[in-house]
Amino acid sequence: MKLALYSPLAKLLIFIGLIFLFLGIFSVIFPIAYLHIHLLFGGNATDMLNPEHTIKDWAFLCNMQLWTSICVFLVPSLLVAHWYSNGKTGRYLFANHLPSPAQCLTAVILLIAITPFIGFIGEWNNQISFPESLSSIETWMRQQENAAQDIVSQILNVENAADWLFVFLILAISAGITEEFLFRGVMQRLLLEKFKRVHLSVWVTAFIFSAIHLQFFGFFPRILLGAFCGYLLVWTRNIWIPVLAHTLNNAAYVATEYAIKQEWTTAEATEMDISWKGFAIAIAGLAIFVLLIRRFKNQQTAQYRQEILSSTVKSIFEIKPEEINRTFSDEK
Repeated sequence: MKLALYSPLAKLLIFIGLIFLFLGIFSVIFPIAYLHIHLLFGGNATDMLNPEHTIKDWAFLCNMQLWTSICVFLVPSLLVAHWYSNGKTGRYLFANHLPSPAQCLTAVILLIAITPFIGFIGEWNNQISFPESLSSIETWMRQQENAAQDIVSQILNVENAADWLFVFLILAISAGITEEFLFRGVMQRLLLEKFKRVHLSVWVTAFIFSAIHLQFFGFFPRILLGAFCGYLLVWTRNIWIPVLAHTLNNAAYVATEYAIKQEWTTAEATEMDISWKGFAIAIAGLAIFVLLIRRFKNQQTAQYRQEILSSTVKSIFEIKPEEINRTFSDEK
């Protein structure tokens, strides 16, 4: 039986199962493969078997990040897109044509407009403190946050331009493409097939997108970024637009870290000010963003919903008896 005929829930569960399957396979194969390559180039096996060493091994962390994105995010997304569309992978993902310059420019302007608001929410989120009764949970969340940040800091701990370009490839381009294909290209589509509501599918996808990073103190700004990318796909019906926005957002982070490393600026100077001035800037940016999207929201949202639902093959469990009778009557 073709997978395209399965119910939306079944297709979503198959997709999630496939992600975990590839994660499990990758978790076994990658360390073994990297160890053999490490030994091939004269490395020390003892070092590679020591977790304290691998967490500081720049090449290991970079390759793990890159190949995790490709093997766990991109490959399952391409596979289910191929299976669920009967081979029309590009059309399923809205990746079968390049965006226009006007669409790209609009996305960049919208990103610039919404960034101060997302930054303000990020600083507020980072300063959240829990009640004393939940201090143990807060401590665990801070430890998870610090562990994730330590890995990113190790990846960013480079000096020469070639290494910075490789970091840019991993954290900006690779992450932008693979995460958007998975979350906006497949998951958001499957949730729309299930819920039949565009806004619900966008925000649930954004919630999952943020939660999977396991960083609570960046949870809310990441939800906003996920929803922004989701709506970009809704309005343009082109996956390369949210890919562009996601890549530029991550690229700005990498560029900022590079500027701090080169002592062109300071970390304090790049932080969003939690004050009335910072709040005013954030609200002004949000107002510009809202004014710009008013020309998109209604017609494009309906078209996105119609295009997905009209191309979705109903499963045998979703077909009503009267529809079957009508089909037989038409054939007669």
